[in-house]
Amino acid sequence: MLARYHCLLFPRSLTLTKGHVNELRDILVHATGDAITSTTTTVPYSVEDLQKMLALLNHLTENVSSDHQGTTCVLSRFMFIFARQRFYDFHGQPGARLSREQSVHGKTKTKRSWLITLASPLLFYAPEVHLQALEQMWVDEKLSSLVWNRVMGKTYDEWQKFTLSGTVLLNANVAFLAIPGVDNPIAEIASYASVFSSIGCIILGLLLDRQNRTKERETAYEAARYMLLKSKKALGMETLATMHSLPYACLMWGMVTFLIAFLSMCFHQPNPWKLVLVGGVSFLIVAAIVWCIVMAWEPLGQTVEAHVQVEFDVAAEQREKVDECDDETDFRRLRKVSWRWPGFLFRHKTSDSDITVVDV
Repeated sequence: MLARYHCLLFPRSLTLTKGHVNELRDILVHATGDAITSTTTTVPYSVEDLQKMLALLNHLTENVSSDHQGTTCVLSRFMFIFARQRFYDFHGQPGARLSREQSVHGKTKTKRSWLITLASPLLFYAPEVHLQALEQMWVDEKLSSLVWNRVMGKTYDEWQKFTLSGTVLLNANVAFLAIPGVDNPIAEIASYASVFSSIGCIILGLLLDRQNRTKERETAYEAARYMLLKSKKALGMETLATMHSLPYACLMWGMVTFLIAFLSMCFHQPNPWKLVLVGGVSFLIVAAIVWCIVMAWEPLGQTVEAHVQVEFDVAAEQREKVDECDDETDFRRLRKVSWRWPGFLFRHKTSDSDITVVDV
């Protein structure tokens, strides 16, 4: 009697057909193409894993219309994974998720607390960068192990580089304090602060790397459980983002205080030539740093789509003004003003469309 009912259970209850294999092949081919062409795909696997699935699918074709339970189990598990992913992404619905950074509940802007508001300027806005990465990874409390390993792996590499740079800065401060002519109190105090910042960078980098290194090898369920535990606390993921940014902030403060110590030593003795040379070079270096920061500065939270939409709105407004021009004089004046817009300053020269190739 037990054997009779056992034959009715899965996987014996499903007979593998060629249609099942073709359906799964179509799903895998679509997922592979989406993963190749999109950096924010909703596919939970990498291109390499999808190619392995396609290679395994070729062996499943040989067992079509057979009584092999292992083949049926493999195909059913793959189908279940992708069907569940479609359910999470509202597949076929008007508000379907087309990107893993997109929420199916609409656009929600998280209000920043006092912690991130005060800590970001003091920590060179590094917490805001880490917080945005965490929020893009943890959308609708849904996490992919592929994205988790990618983001955390990048964070581990940064911590290792900061630790190495902190070690170099610590040696530089020790050598600076060993100079016999360093008797300026401001230079000594700034160098001591740089030493403590370097030590903090090294210790925090090693500590965070040790605490979070095992998270890279966790399953998706364990990683999601870890993120859910952190996000349910009082300040949410802001504390986690602030903690991840501490090695970088300590290294930056160490560099700033070391620069103050070095300049204090240079300007301590009133030598005109020294003041002119060191002051001029310092001014050029500081100006270059400020220029790089200004050129690389992006408004926090502004997406590429929003930036493109602004340019489209400006272009549409310019076209409306051109249509309203009455004579050639107004048109020339409007054209001269429109080319002052920064978006058109470095516009390429137009080319023949027959010989122009666009790489998407």
